[in-house]
Amino acid sequence: MAIYSPRTRLVNFRLSEDEYQTLKDAAVRQGARSISDFARAAILTSVGNPKTENGQADLSNLDRKVSEIQGTVERISGILSRVQTHSHAS
Repeated sequence: MAIYSPRTRLVNFRLSEDEYQTLKDAAVRQGARSISDFARAAILTSVGNPKTENGQADLSNLDRKVSEIQGTVERISGILSRVQTHSHAS
């Protein structure tokens, strides 16, 4: 179970409309609960704290790992297809 640490500090910064849309799109792609959660995780990761409030790896690392696994599965699938084709041809 995660230990909750109350958030009492506020960080405020301005974004252009384009920057905000980019941030919002990235948060949606990563499956973040909110833009705030996404921005917090991204900033903390960039300063060397790769953990979110519940101790899980940040979403961008998870996304990268899932992409790596997907690529490996696709390579294995391709190898198996070639092996099957070769064995049927023999």
